[in-house]
Amino acid sequence: MSSAPNSPTLILPKRLSPSSGWDEKPQAPARPAKRPKVAEHPGRDFGEVAGSYIDGLVARAKTIWLCWSCRHKFDHASAHYFYEKNLRVTGRCDGCREHRPDSHLFIHESLLCDSGGKIRHGLVWTPRNG
Repeated sequence: MSSAPNSPTLILPKRLSPSSGWDEKPQAPARPAKRPKVAEHPGRDFGEVAGSYIDGLVARAKTIWLCWSCRHKFDHASAHYFYEKNLRVTGRCDGCREHRPDSHLFIHESLLCDSGGKIRHGLVWTPRNG
């Protein structure tokens, strides 16, 4: 028995089933899973040279993420950045824009503690001595 647009709806308990001749309710299409909103910056624009984007980050003393293939192109000592080889992060490389699970983190020295361990207000990064 086909259902007309204005035909009544029959609702039965789950333990009962209708006799033959009734049409089943069409299943609603599955909704796509919600993607989490990511707080990561999209990075440099297409067409912008990676070196000029990194220079802009250095000028603003921002933290820089570079993958293993891009990290040797950045001279962190002359730019006054702290580099800890055992500190790895997962995210988009600021140089090649690829998402890598084993990126290197470069932190500007102004965000670090003073020598001797004195912490300035609002600072969280503390380098290891030695």
